[in-house]
Amino acid sequence: MPPCTRRPDVWDAAIETACEAADGPRCFIHGDYQHFNILWRRSKMTAVVDWVHASTGPPDIDVGHWRLNLAVLFSFSAELAEQFRRAYEREAGRTVDPRWDITSLLSFSEAWHSGIPRQVAGRTTVDQVGMKGRVEDLLAAAVARL
Repeated sequence: MPPCTRRPDVWDAAIETACEAADGPRCFIHGDYQHFNILWRRSKMTAVVDWVHASTGPPDIDVGHWRLNLAVLFSFSAELAEQFRRAYEREAGRTVDPRWDITSLLSFSEAWHSGIPRQVAGRTTVDQVGMKGRVEDLLAAAVARL
């Protein structure tokens, strides 16, 4: 649990959920699925890059990682991340398992405050002050879906 959390009850519920075994579909997953690893040309996606963390696992791990990155980077992102999940579910024709979503979101730590600005490398402004609160909001939404 991050220090100085506003919502320890959310973190407790999330950690308890992540410790339970979750079943479900397994497939080839990216492992670092996020918008930085998608290449575009003329408004069309052309490639997915950076496959060093690829493995087999639940596809919802990748969805959760993308959502975590949205929450970390953008001040309006907790709702944006929810919109992304709903759009994914419509396209996939299935519901994202909140247990795997929570597992991805729990990878957030204080280290993201220093790592994300390096990864962004000036391409966008990083709102570090609100970062943890946005992740907590998104985690609370995932816990509420259990």
